[in-house]
Amino acid sequence: MKSLNIFFIALLSLVIYFNTGCKKDEIDSEKPVILIEELSQGDTVNVTIDSVHVEFHVTDNVELHEVKVVITNSNGDVLYQYSQDVDQPSFQYHSHYIPTGTVGVIPLKMKVTASDHSGNEGEQTLDFYITP
Repeated sequence: MKSLNIFFIALLSLVIYFNTGCKKDEIDSEKPVILIEELSQGDTVNVTIDSVHVEFHVTDNVELHEVKVVITNSNGDVLYQYSQDVDQPSFQYHSHYIPTGTVGVIPLKMKVTASDHSGNEGEQTLDFYITP
């Protein structure tokens, strides 16, 4: 009987320790925030003179998990893509995309997505054009 009492006292001590000593994780329901700094909605880039400058900043209230950027044409063909695992609350991206075979004005779409470790996802899209 004495060993049973010791067992219950030890078990009760563990329950009290875990209920008071450990913080319960708060639920993260905030999406990552994406700020596209370069390219603007409706921009036209002359690729004979310049490349397509892509720059954006992503932040999360806790910690980012993954960031992706995809540029597609009007048929949905992927022309450029980038993806990176990120384990920090902030991420800065800066790159240049050089299209080839450009004939005439071509409409393109850029989509930036970011997810955090809680599964929240932020997204920004913009349409732009390239011309030779």
